[in-house]
Amino acid sequence: MAKDMLKIDGAEYAFSTWFTAVDELNLVNIILNAKSENELAKEVFWQCLFLDYPEEEINEKIEGSIKYYRAKDKGEINWRMKIANGIAETVFEAGMKEDQAQKILNAIDNNEIEI
Repeated sequence: MAKDMLKIDGAEYAFSTWFTAVDELNLVNIILNAKSENELAKEVFWQCLFLDYPEEEINEKIEGSIKYYRAKDKGEINWRMKIANGIAETVFEAGMKEDQAQKILNAIDNNEIEI
């Protein structure tokens, strides 16, 4: 049995994950170039729509962007770090973050999975 296979009650199942580079919103530039909150919200909305974000995530991006737009330290290094940390983990369609999937793969590789 291959290391990416699971055997349950005699049946073998393949375990596979797919990761790809995804286009991400460049929130820093969008926020810094916006002249108003309204302009910011429109630009984030259209960029998210273009990148095929789900509606819920579009709303979260707009709300988060407005929060960062209002910040007093806008443009400074700490501000940029906060944004980077806020968007560093991308939730994949399956609802699993990349680091979570990697932990599962590592557990399978190390024979730590019991079914």
